[in-house]
Amino acid sequence: AYDNYPLGRADLALAKAPAADFAPLMRTGHPDMQAVLFDQTRGLTGKPFWVMEQQPGPVNWARHNPRPAPGMVRLWSWEAFAHGAAVVSFFRWRQAPFAQEQMHAGLLRPDSTEAEAWPEIALLAAELGQIPLPEPTRAPVAIIVDIEAQYLSDIERQGRGYDYTAILHGWYGVLRRLGVDADFVAPGADLTGYRLVLAPALAMPDSLAVARLADCQALVVIGPRSGAKTKDVTIPEGLAPGLLRALLPIRILSVETLRPDCPGGISMGGNDFASTSWREAIDPGSATVLAEYEDGTPALVRHGRAHYLATLTDDAFLTAFFTGLCSEAGIDITPVSGSLRLRRRGDLTFAINYGAVAVTAPAPDGAEFLLGSRSIDPHDLAIWRVA
Repeated sequence: AYDNYPLGRADLALAKAPAADFAPLMRTGHPDMQAVLFDQTRGLTGKPFWVMEQQPGPVNWARHNPRPAPGMVRLWSWEAFAHGAAVVSFFRWRQAPFAQEQMHAGLLRPDSTEAEAWPEIALLAAELGQIPLPEPTRAPVAIIVDIEAQYLSDIERQGRGYDYTAILHGWYGVLRRLGVDADFVAPGADLTGYRLVLAPALAMPDSLAVARLADCQALVVIGPRSGAKTKDVTIPEGLAPGLLRALLPIRILSVETLRPDCPGGISMGGNDFASTSWREAIDPGSATVLAEYEDGTPALVRHGRAHYLATLTDDAFLTAFFTGLCSEAGIDITPVSGSLRLRRRGDLTFAINYGAVAVTAPAPDGAEFLLGSRSIDPHDLAIWRVA
């Protein structure tokens, strides 16, 4: 189960964001923040999950506690179902007139009158009664979540610009903007059926995790700082990426970390991008070089189905790279912009509009709309299936 508080979490996570960037998200939350946590929660068991606490109004524990924009409580709830939720439960039923949570909104006010979210939830309940939800299906892409990489990032950061959670969310966000669904899996999980496997950082892989990557039929992308340590948190014999040399015949020769405002460069396919924060010098061995740093040394290599990206980079590079991989893997992309996001559940496609202006649903001709229409109002959604 998971507790979903989009506004409180956005206020904390985006505390240093400029006001111009934060203001559009203040009453909606970030369009990827709930999604990544929904998908990670589902990934714990691979089964439908519960939202035990869904934010129904202003909370009392964040630095600032704004009111949700009209429609957002319903939208957040539908988004949870789109990502595989079985239950969405609202916290709390009635706003308490006593103790430490007196200012935490409920479905009812302290005088038991209906609060602002009540009609949204009544509408949601009616809609759910009309739209049977199919079982969640496997996404075409798997993202490996490595908790050991997260604690290594926290304990031995090596550079202030290296943040495992931000890296994970960044790769996921690029897929979201390409309209591609992803499942989160643990190192060593069965990868059968996936067409693309992303490991943003697989810091201390064991033999099972490496074997799963070697045996799967998917294209594989391994990010920087992977294979950097043994299980005893030492540098591997023969240098990093340690056990991952079973997939990639490379060696990590050295690492540098840069200030965020002093990036280097990376070139791929005649286009230039940023190389940021974490940069590894690699000996490519027999691997094919696909991208180079500004000095002509390897930044991205490929050996068979496996790729190694030796640097943190920008969204533009990841978008170009992932677009090419999806094409090779036979994964359809539906690029979206602004605050529109897509998610599939079974044969249903959900289009979620976090923005303040109407958008057009990227539904194919002949799509059957079960909820909404091709024009999606602000803070609203559409659901369709293709016959």
